[in-house]
Amino acid sequence: MIPGGSRSRRILAPLLWAVASSLAGAPALAQDRIEREFAQIVGAAETRGAAGAVATARDLREFLSRHESAAPATHPVLLQARLRLAALDLQRGRADLAGKTFAQVAEAAPQALADVRGRALYGLAQARIVEGDDAAARAVLRRIAQEQAGTRYGDLARVALRQLTDGAPAPRAGQRLPELRRPLIDLQGRTHDLARTRGQPLLLVFYSPESEESLAALRRWREALDAGAQGRTTVLAIGVHADRAWVQRSAEEAAWQRPVVAATGEYLEEIVLALGVHAVPTTWVVAPDQTLMARNLPPERALALLRELSR
Repeated sequence: MIPGGSRSRRILAPLLWAVASSLAGAPALAQDRIEREFAQIVGAAETRGAAGAVATARDLREFLSRHESAAPATHPVLLQARLRLAALDLQRGRADLAGKTFAQVAEAAPQALADVRGRALYGLAQARIVEGDDAAARAVLRRIAQEQAGTRYGDLARVALRQLTDGAPAPRAGQRLPELRRPLIDLQGRTHDLARTRGQPLLLVFYSPESEESLAALRRWREALDAGAQGRTTVLAIGVHADRAWVQRSAEEAAWQRPVVAATGEYLEEIVLALGVHAVPTTWVVAPDQTLMARNLPPERALALLRELSR
């Protein structure tokens, strides 16, 4: 009973109701704040592009630090934030840190968030590949193929698992360009069958749209290619990223006018696995007879070699 009788009850009742209502609405307000903050981070990341990858990673870490203690580990927005942070770490070559975060998300994501769980496991498999632990990567891929059967990640896992199981070890200079099961399709919808480039040199430039270092390398290659003759060379850039829009935007940012392929399977894409690309930027110069000639030459030396191969 409220002390002071009916008059006190009449005065205090509205106040108590207001307090109770605010407490009941607190979770909804917190949810709205979390969603709004995350949307702002994503929007800022899209505006910044690759140049803002470090700032985006910082924003995500601060966001998680603010909300992880109060929100459950299974909160969908926090899981998405961790996925984005892990993907950024992977793109920046921090595979060990990315692997830990991907593993945490995979374990925390409930069955109802199957796509989040699949993305986390797929990211974990990529981290193991980048670390050079093919056995661990195969184990994760088998898990994905079983748990995510019939989904995009299940299909990607089966393709990658077949490549890791049946494929030869990562190639070295002097070996033949590996044969791919499928031709590459660039952002304009054009098909590129590498087997049909036989008879002319080939330059492959792998890069990450979310790494400023990688994008700067793509710009240097564009400037070198624009400034110097490279003979009858087929040039192909391959953006290692799950989002085609990011690859398109990065190519425009680098003023790259040559064909670009989006490796949406990222480090488990067939061509990325076949050429042993565990970090970006990576380049390969391929001879007209499809012998792998050199990896990661500076642009000037690579162009000189391409001119020599074109004779």
